[in-house]
Amino acid sequence: MSFGYWFKLAALALAFSITLLCIYWLRDGHLSQALNSLGVQGQGQVLNWCDQRVHSLVYIPSGAKIMEDNSQWKWTIPGSESVLLDYLSIEKWFAKYCHLPAEPIREEATGMATPLLEVEFITSERFVFYEMENGFIRARGQVFKAPTLREAIKELLAFGPKIQ
Repeated sequence: MSFGYWFKLAALALAFSITLLCIYWLRDGHLSQALNSLGVQGQGQVLNWCDQRVHSLVYIPSGAKIMEDNSQWKWTIPGSESVLLDYLSIEKWFAKYCHLPAEPIREEATGMATPLLEVEFITSERFVFYEMENGFIRARGQVFKAPTLREAIKELLAFGPKIQ
């Protein structure tokens, strides 16, 4: 067998390996993280807060709850009937806001923290977004600046009936 045959075989094996590596990166989000860190996508840091399927969201100040039940999203407020929400609209909301642009804050998180939004996943794991006195957000032990989160919550609350 000639040198050309072995060269082509090695080139094909290398190309196959690179393809498998790229598929792995795309599936696990490694490629987008690498591009973000290089500034190629221009988004900077991204907070992926719903890395699992979300079961419910509770807006703590009012007690309003959006929860998935039998493949339907329902809006409930303590003391009132639940209202069915448009399934596709809620799923689009998650697609839009699961990855929030966020700037990590290096300073110590001190001061009063007000619970803002509780997230429960289908695995029963929960966490809460807290709003700090200085306007920063704390969640999962990290403090960050995420103005888009307030926009997301405002849009989420618009899906249900008016809160009094």
